[in-house]
Amino acid sequence: MKSITVSKGRNFISGTFLVIGTSVGAGMLGLPVETARIGFFPALIVYVICWAAMTLSALILLKVQIRMKGKVNIRSMAYSTLGSTAASIIEALFAALYYSLLVAYLKGFTQILSDSVPNLTFISSAGVALVFFGGCVFFKEKGIKGVNSTLVIGLVITYLLISTIGVKHIDLTALSYTSWKASPFSLPLVVTAFGFHVIIPSLYYHQGEDPKTTRQSILVGTTITLLVYLCWQAIVLGIVPLPALEEAYRMDQTAVIPMAKVLHTSSLPIIGKLFGFFALASSCLGVSIAFYDFIADKLCQNPTNQAKLGLLAAIFLPPLLFMQLKVSIFYSALRYGGGFGVLLLLVLLPVAMYTAQRKQEPIPKRLDNHSLWEKPIIALVLVFCIAGLVINGLSLAS
Repeated sequence: MKSITVSKGRNFISGTFLVIGTSVGAGMLGLPVETARIGFFPALIVYVICWAAMTLSALILLKVQIRMKGKVNIRSMAYSTLGSTAASIIEALFAALYYSLLVAYLKGFTQILSDSVPNLTFISSAGVALVFFGGCVFFKEKGIKGVNSTLVIGLVITYLLISTIGVKHIDLTALSYTSWKASPFSLPLVVTAFGFHVIIPSLYYHQGEDPKTTRQSILVGTTITLLVYLCWQAIVLGIVPLPALEEAYRMDQTAVIPMAKVLHTSSLPIIGKLFGFFALASSCLGVSIAFYDFIADKLCQNPTNQAKLGLLAAIFLPPLLFMQLKVSIFYSALRYGGGFGVLLLLVLLPVAMYTAQRKQEPIPKRLDNHSLWEKPIIALVLVFCIAGLVINGLSLAS
């Protein structure tokens, strides 16, 4: 009994870190810049709303997972509950989501390289990105865990360093600025910061198919993620003046660049850029591998080296070429990916699958202990999704 308890405890801890590691990444670099115009306290409300909605949708997806038999992924869940036509549409949406995220992350990554290395051209920085991420994906069976672990450890260390040093420079009066009117328009980008749902099938099996432990990992992991974002938000908005953050938004820059310009502490600009590098690299690597597996699973189960190169070209060349078409692409890509992709695939889809599953396999009333609160929660998640889609549509149209 004791060994089972210890095993569950270890699974809970590792599962919680898996949720945090998937959520916290490159998106947080742009969040303070995007939300600077509304101020800290309105942003806090938006963060909490997105955290609550995304956590609830994750728990709904987990309920779908629990009732499925055998090892499944979101694609097979959609096929089983919604049918082949819906599954094909969902596959296309996932491909669009992966591409939009890669555009944003590769843009941020090449920007960090160009800002750190004088006279580095776009072609050179794009080449570095292509060789690094392409190489990691090509040789992912040989030590990719070591590369990813190094990036995550670097991300944690630099975050702790920048938080410890930066908190001394916070101007609390800067956090008092508010603009509630514009706050809803930050929702589509903030919602991307809590998008970890694609790992829920793996998380469930990692937890030994234990619903309680998996549920606890999701709740604790998303809550810690929320606290990390709020701390980062307070540091950036308390240090960097609003005009500098607005200029960063117009220049399509992440929060790291204006912070490095404002602070005169010799070590902080370097730490800030390293933090940006680790955040962007870890996120881009995760999305690249997920997209590669997504395509390979659909087209070829055991690709040859030549086929792998073809897949890598299909993954990386379109985003790198698209980056040259528009300068301000980082936030636009996150808005398209988050505002539409995340809301449709990680909020609306779990609700649709769960509703369809309940109709296909009704639970006897005597065994259904959650029917009283289930409908109100689903209604709230749907309202959040519809509101987010409308807000994002209005934002992109303006």
